[in-house]
Amino acid sequence: MSELFDFGQQILASQPFSALLGTKLTTFEPGKAVLSLTVRDELKQQHGFVHGGVLVTLPTTP
Repeated sequence: MSELFDFGQQILASQPFSALLGTKLTTFEPGKAVLSLTVRDELKQQHGFVHGGVLVTLPTTP
């Protein structure tokens, strides 16, 4: 992996909420970042949909 990717992983690992969600960095390069997470029951609201807080966290995670 690149130094930039390693740096991105360090940033993500330092964020307790991202760690709680299980967020993974899959791509991190100039102009592009790809994050993923596994949807678990704990991340869903009472009707079975992914909670809105989870959805807005991914695109706003630096």
